[in-house]
Amino acid sequence: MIHTSNRGQAFHGVKLADEAPHGQEGVREHFRHSQDPQRQDPCEETQDHSDAIDCTLSSVASSLRGAKRNKIISALLMLLSLTLSGCMGVTRLPARVRTPQGLQKPLDISFLQTGQTTRAEVIEKLKLIDTGFQSDRFFLGRWNSSKWGGWVFGIGLGTSAGGAVRFWHDVNLLVEFDEKGAVKSYLTFPDQQLIEKLTAVAGGRGKPSAESGEIELQWMKGGYVGAPRTAKLVLSPNSMEFVETGGAGRLYHFKVPATQFVNIGTATGAGNVSDPVYTTQVLHFSSDLKQAGGPRGKKLYLRVTVPELVMLLSYLSQHTPPLGIPNSDSNGGQECR
Repeated sequence: MIHTSNRGQAFHGVKLADEAPHGQEGVREHFRHSQDPQRQDPCEETQDHSDAIDCTLSSVASSLRGAKRNKIISALLMLLSLTLSGCMGVTRLPARVRTPQGLQKPLDISFLQTGQTTRAEVIEKLKLIDTGFQSDRFFLGRWNSSKWGGWVFGIGLGTSAGGAVRFWHDVNLLVEFDEKGAVKSYLTFPDQQLIEKLTAVAGGRGKPSAESGEIELQWMKGGYVGAPRTAKLVLSPNSMEFVETGGAGRLYHFKVPATQFVNIGTATGAGNVSDPVYTTQVLHFSSDLKQAGGPRGKKLYLRVTVPELVMLLSYLSQHTPPLGIPNSDSNGGQECR
C-alpha cells in the first residue's frame, strides 16, 4: 500500500506547497539557501530601485511556479494512495512433488538402507525420478519439491486482480552402490552443489573421461531472459563446436578451441528456473565468443539434463584445472564417500 507523508512535512527533500516562503524577503531568503552558497542573490546586484522591484517580482513568480509543482506532486501521491491498495503473503501448502511425468505425491526414500537395498530395488521404486544416467555404480534422481506458496491481491482504478503460485526448489539424489550392487551411500542436495557432486561422479563412474561426443541441449541466447532455443555441442579432443538447430533469426554455428574453456557453474537465483529435467549451467571462456563467430561475450547459458551435465563435466575435466569447489554439507541423506 502506498503511504504519503503528513501535510506540512518535507517529502524526500522537496518542500510541500504550504512550506513555500511568503513575502519579498522570504522569497529572497529562500533563493539564497536553495542555490549554490557561493552564488550571490542576483537581486542584490542591481542598484536601480525599479530593477530591484522587477527582480523581486520575478523571484516571486518562480517560487509560485515551484509551489504549484509541489501541489501537483502532493495531489498525485494522495490520489495513488486512495485509488491503489493491495496485499501479499506466504502460506504453507500441501506438499507436492513435480517429476518429468507431472505432479506426484511426496516421495519416500526411507527404504534406502546402506548394505541392504539393492540396485534393482532403487531403480524400480524411484523410476519416477530416474534421470536416465547409465551406470552400474551410481543412480541419479531429480525432482522439484514444494511446501510453500505465495499470493498477491490488488485493488485500484476500478478493477481488482490477484493470484497465487507455488514456490518450487530442485532436489537431486545421488546413490552409490558397492561391488555387490547394494547401496553404499546416498545423498540429497540442491542445484547449488551439482557441479561439486557430479564432478566426483564424472571422474569415478568406471569409464574413461569423455574425449568426444554430442550433447543435445537448450540455449539461453539472452542469458537469463527469453525463451530457450535448441542447440547441440559437438565435442572433440581439441575443440567444442556449437550448432544452433532451432530458433528465429540467425542460427549460430561456431567452434571454440578446448584450451579456451575456463570453468562451468550452476546458475543461481532467478537464472536457475526450477525444472525436474533441466538445470541451467554457465560455460565460461577466456575469449569473446564473437571472435569465433558466436554471440558477444565470454559466457554460454545452457540448459542440460543431469546425464548430459555429467558428460560435459567429464569432457571439461580434460581441458580445465580442478574446479576447487569446497565441500558443503547436505540437509538430507548421508554423505557419499
